[in-house]
Amino acid sequence: GKAVTYALLGALAGGVGGVAILALRSYAPWVLGLTAALMIGLGLRSLFSRGVVGAQVPGWLARAVQRWSAGAAASTSHGQVFCLGIILALLPCAVVIWALGLAVASASPLHGALLMVGLVLLNTPILMAAHVLGAAAWLAGVRRRLRWLPALGLLVAGAWLGWLAFSVGAPGCRT
Repeated sequence: GKAVTYALLGALAGGVGGVAILALRSYAPWVLGLTAALMIGLGLRSLFSRGVVGAQVPGWLARAVQRWSAGAAASTSHGQVFCLGIILALLPCAVVIWALGLAVASASPLHGALLMVGLVLLNTPILMAAHVLGAAAWLAGVRRRLRWLPALGLLVAGAWLGWLAFSVGAPGCRT
């Protein structure tokens, strides 16, 4: 369910990117540059802030996931698991938003969909490992020591997008 939802969102984002690039051909590098500046600003804010602001998961969803992952999976149908994947795909996540931004920049529905399916393939092993490891005490220490890493990723992605916008040019913007 998650892969299907991500593929649909990626295709939509790629299509929107294609239309936007055609409509805003001469302005695309500036739009990408402003987006890069926003990403760098958010990365710096996150890097130097004391608290981490996260999305709130609805209580009913947290209880359902906990029940299904606590051994009740044997009584869970494939349809329920598929629907849970769809719901989980719609939760706010910075990595997904970043990947959707890349899908927009691809300016292609096919490439956008493939990029998002690739995200599912890349993060599934990590999510499975996190589930298996659970809330181990040593893992909390690791999370605390590495909480700067997502902010650094946002800074690097913003710098790359800025380079793409002004050095190489946005996809489809060369005349």
